[in-house]
Amino acid sequence: MSLFSGHILPSSSYVALQRVALAFNIGSEEILDHTRLVAYAALLAPKEGTTSNSNGRTWWHAKKFECEYWISINPGEFRTEPPEQPCSIREIPDDFPFVPIRQMLRDALAACSSVLPVHEQELRVMALAARLLARDPKPSLVPILDDIARNRAQIADKHAFDTMLARLYQEYLFEGVCTVADFSIVLLLFQLPYQTGRGFDYAEVAHPSSFLANYIRHMLSGPEEVNVRLRFAKMASRFRANGREMIRTALDGTMSGMSSKLGLAIHLFMSANAIVDGLQDAGVKDLPYPPNLGSESFACTSSAINVGAEFFFAAPDGFAKLLQAEVINGRRTLESLEKHHSSEFEPTFTRNFAKILTAQAETLSDDRIDIRRGAGALKAFLDEHREDAEMDMETEWAEHALCKAYLKLGERDAAEQISLRIAKRRLERSFGSPSN
Repeated sequence: MSLFSGHILPSSSYVALQRVALAFNIGSEEILDHTRLVAYAALLAPKEGTTSNSNGRTWWHAKKFECEYWISINPGEFRTEPPEQPCSIREIPDDFPFVPIRQMLRDALAACSSVLPVHEQELRVMALAARLLARDPKPSLVPILDDIARNRAQIADKHAFDTMLARLYQEYLFEGVCTVADFSIVLLLFQLPYQTGRGFDYAEVAHPSSFLANYIRHMLSGPEEVNVRLRFAKMASRFRANGREMIRTALDGTMSGMSSKLGLAIHLFMSANAIVDGLQDAGVKDLPYPPNLGSESFACTSSAINVGAEFFFAAPDGFAKLLQAEVINGRRTLESLEKHHSSEFEPTFTRNFAKILTAQAETLSDDRIDIRRGAGALKAFLDEHREDAEMDMETEWAEHALCKAYLKLGERDAAEQISLRIAKRRLERSFGSPSN
């Protein structure tokens, strides 16, 4: 499995590695692969594979990467042992496209290893990917818990608290020591005692998620129950609001900066939802927001992260072809697809990059008017942003799409000019040196 189906897009390769590394680090890679398998199976036969029948539940059977799987769609379930009879078992075709997320990260890192990095950010993402692959599949939380236990007594004021908070983010989340899911729970165990004034012995935290739920329940059973409940609710609301704002910032930014913002957003959603789940489990009725809304925010962001990771392994015009097919079949307009894939409900791409993809989709039309309109939009984008170093991926993608559009229109001189720009950019990268 290779980035862009083997096509060479140097700047885009590093953005791809960022997104795949984020997808890998959201939580347990095993659970992520299980979820992706269920989603893939649902696409195989949405009608046959989602219901039970006279033979019991329907399961899909697959053998991939020396493992054997059984997947059911309704309800979604994943097994590594055969399901009980009676049931219907259908074989997943051998050419089924599933690839474990670990293999995707390996392949993305290998692709970037053959491309000279020219920005410090590119060096950092390669180092992060290498650390994630070398990390234990079930990373220990003992180091971060010990760190908090050793240093929390030294926190005398808000400045000291904020300084330690920033250090924990840098050393454990941004450096990939913890998964986003694990870090979110442990960080709450660091933050909540400062809201309640009631600490605990971190050596007792064997299972952070259950410990957090028990801590919330215990704090709500004391004499300060009302004040504690209000503080917890305020924290959850603030985390969720900050997560939504982070999504909006990501959509308005660049593809090179998007993954880090999506990572922070999903961390904030996880933190907010963990508090709300704890309040609900403790019997609190007046929750800061309905739990289903919290689940939706997390699910939409997680889905967008993973769809974005898959996107980079298709041919450069693969996604644009899907958009064009949606239009041809009369299901959607390009405008609605552009908004959908760059929205708070599906933050897969930035708004600028979604515009590039829809313009690219227009150039795949058989109608010369559509092709010219798409080419015009791509040229307008390049005229405005070509010198913007933070938009290297967007520029690279637009140039490739525009070159193909000019060739399709028979405008070889214009296509040659774009080809020369592409060659010049590659030459500059070949002899460049890492910069901030």
